[in-house]
Amino acid sequence: MSTVDGAFLSSEVWTPKIWLYDRADGSQTPENQARFPPKELTSSMDFNTDVDAGDILSLFIMSLSQTGGQQYRTSFWSVYNDLAQNNPEVLQVLASDWRYEMKKQQGVQVIHRPVICCVDNKVQINFATAFLKGSGYIPRQTDSPGLTVQQEDAIKTLLRTCRKHSMGISQASGDMLFVNNLCILHAPDSFVNDGASGKIRRLMSLMLRDPELAWRKPTATAIEMGKKFAKLDVPQFMGTVEHYEGFRAKFAMLRHD
Repeated sequence: MSTVDGAFLSSEVWTPKIWLYDRADGSQTPENQARFPPKELTSSMDFNTDVDAGDILSLFIMSLSQTGGQQYRTSFWSVYNDLAQNNPEVLQVLASDWRYEMKKQQGVQVIHRPVICCVDNKVQINFATAFLKGSGYIPRQTDSPGLTVQQEDAIKTLLRTCRKHSMGISQASGDMLFVNNLCILHAPDSFVNDGASGKIRRLMSLMLRDPELAWRKPTATAIEMGKKFAKLDVPQFMGTVEHYEGFRAKFAMLRHD
């Protein structure tokens, strides 16, 4: 850790923080499911990674809900080994071309790429069901082709195997969790808040990366992740202009096969 102009500057860099809490006050109406992403509702979620968000997912637990909200983690490397032994055809499907539909401010961005890959002998996964099948928050485009039977089966088998190898993470206010977003999938249970007692689930999320130690990634993933970090401005970076410009110059190393 070093000091720059009185501010601490770590070897990691980060995207702007995101506050995670129930923005719909417990309501799961279709209107709220279309308005808010799943992580800002009280519903449970399937196992996923934060697609294209960054290398390391960090969570600061500010407070917990009255009931529910258990966090689960699973190693994709364990899942991969299981699938390689019992369902190798699923790995072949996941490694083929998929259509991702990503919700952006300017509309929907379509990216064609595999769900899993291997770079430098490190198996990686970039997966969330909503981007592949659609959801209330990310409705599929009207001209989008449907998933094949093999793709549907691959998603079901992947999620089932994730649950098989998952483990619950104990949580307490003040905890910090750090997750390799390239090979660890996560899923939360549904939860119930109680405003009267102050038992409200509130998390702060940051995506971190060390440009010099980060894993190499496929081109499409590296470019999309690089865009997230390139949006940082000088005050958010907490360093000098020289440090910031040096950081931006390092994005060239992220854009490779």
